[in-house]
Amino acid sequence: MSYQNLRKKTEGFTIIEVLIVLAIAGLIMLIVFLAIPQLRRNQQNTTMRNEASRLLSAVTEYESNANGQQVNDDTRLQTVYTGQGTLQQLTSVTYGAGTTATGAGRLVIGTCNGNTATAATGRTYALQFGLNGGQTACIQS
Repeated sequence: MSYQNLRKKTEGFTIIEVLIVLAIAGLIMLIVFLAIPQLRRNQQNTTMRNEASRLLSAVTEYESNANGQQVNDDTRLQTVYTGQGTLQQLTSVTYGAGTTATGAGRLVIGTCNGNTATAATGRTYALQFGLNGGQTACIQS
């Protein structure tokens, strides 16, 4: 057998080339698996913000339908809250001193001061709630 015949039969990928391709594929998979939990957390936080906004709109609507009677206690808030059906991410909200654990929040008559609801007199509501990742958010009407 001649050298040229051997050479033709042994052409292909070397072990180094295969290892490089496998290393690159492994890095891509690692990046994807590291990004998935963050994407899921962002999606849940977006859903929570949307639900909080929807609840705040319902509180404002309740006030206008109840001849200006403000939602200023847990009983009225519970009426509004249950009227919103099932809130998937925003699990519970209390009036006043409530909690800001993930998915829970507190509603006050007042404004947002950064990510904190601050009580004040007036006709605006502030809803402070906890996000995934230990952060809090605040929106106001």
